[in-house]
Amino acid sequence: QGYQPLFNVADVGASVAFWQSALGFELTQTFEWEGRLAFAQLRSGAVEVMLNGRGGDPAVRLARPHYSDAVFYFRVDDVHTLFQDLTARGLAPTAPERQDYGLDEMYLRDPDGYELSFTSPARG
Repeated sequence: QGYQPLFNVADVGASVAFWQSALGFELTQTFEWEGRLAFAQLRSGAVEVMLNGRGGDPAVRLARPHYSDAVFYFRVDDVHTLFQDLTARGLAPTAPERQDYGLDEMYLRDPDGYELSFTSPARG
């Protein structure tokens, strides 16, 4: 029921910290393998994501330009407020830009280089 992306990540613990502290997700499930955190599931409202410890070296994704792989879109109430909040936390999202299709969008990369897009209806 619903869409639940799975991100293959290099370090599940570091990714959990990012999704919790930067994006406000709540940890709902974990699985350890051989004494290491190997899997985690997180939720924020109706959105759920899974983090799986098989991501290898994130350097390849981090080095790619935008739109080179999958992009994960999240609808938020106000992307401009989120931009200010994330910037205040020391993160580096792109500035929100008005799109021709009536949305304001910004992007943020997670620690493994996955591109996360946040959108809200265009202001004014």
